Amino acid sequence: MTAMVLIPAGCMVFPDIESEPEEELFPPKIHEDQIFPENLNSITKLLPNCKVLNFGLGQVSDRNIDDVLYVLWFIDWERETYTDTLRQDRFIAPTNSVIRVGSALNFGLRMDYLLDESPYHTLMVWVGDRAPADQLDPRPYPGFPDTEEGQEGQFDAWTWTILIDDAGLCDELQD
Repeated sequence: MTAMVLIPAGCMVFPDIESEPEEELFPPKIHEDQIFPENLNSITKLLPNCKVLNFGLGQVSDRNIDDVLYVLWFIDWERETYTDTLRQDRFIAPTNSVIRVGSALNFGLRMDYLLDESPYHTLMVWVGDRAPADQLDPRPYPGFPDTEEGQEGQFDAWTWTILIDDAGLCDELQD
């Protein structure tokens, strides 16, 4: 907005009037106390005959309440070779609240998603406040994703290490 000030000598001076400051950007935050299954020992054991084991974040928060949050789930992602046996992209629309919940924060891991015969696997979830620049090639995910030019994105991430084991967890057994 411009204001005009008249000075008695007849000159007009246009003082600088500050425009509204840009909104400060805050990263989304995963609430570690809401994560399930709990990852207390750093390894989550999964029964070999399990059909589905549910993983989730419970809730995340973002102080920028107008941000769309992008949630990406990766199984067995490896930075060096860029492999992921499964990737699911989801989003959470703005809700006028700092706290965000929703089905995007949940993932039902099925044994048939695990294509590698190894007993060890990883499941990673990435929550960011900007869309990835290229939905088909997520490199350099899941560290910090490329975003559209001129956008500054922020993120939080969590990884479960999974061991297929006879003493493991399961939400639904195979028939």
